[in-house]
Amino acid sequence: MSTVIPQFDSTSRPNPLTWSLHGVNPNPVVAGSYPISGFSWIEMYQCYKTHANGNNAFIWFKGFLDYVYGSGSQAIMNDNGFAQVPAVWQGEIYTLLNDPANGLNGSSCSGKVGAY
Repeated sequence: MSTVIPQFDSTSRPNPLTWSLHGVNPNPVVAGSYPISGFSWIEMYQCYKTHANGNNAFIWFKGFLDYVYGSGSQAIMNDNGFAQVPAVWQGEIYTLLNDPANGLNGSSCSGKVGAY
C-alpha cells in the first residue's frame, strides 16, 4: 500500500470509483510484502441519522478508525501480521470523512432519506 500514492482532489475524493482505481496492486513486489496482500474497502452510506438513543453510525465509524489508526491498536495489529496504513492514506481517509460538503453526514445529505 505504501507504494501506491493516492492522487485525489476535492472533486475526485468523494467518488468511490476513484478510490478503487488506486488499489490496483493485488500482488506487490516490494521486498518483504506478502504475495497476496492487497486493499480492503469498507462501503458505507453517505448520510446517517442520529437515532433516538443517540447512536449514529458515522460517529461510531470514526471512533473505530481512530482506534485502528491510533497508537492504541498498533501493537495488536502488528502482533497479528497487519501492516499499518500509511500516513498519506490515513490523511486522505480523514479528509474525506471530515469534508463538510461530501463527507459522511456532510451538507450533501440535506433533504435525503435518512439524513440527519
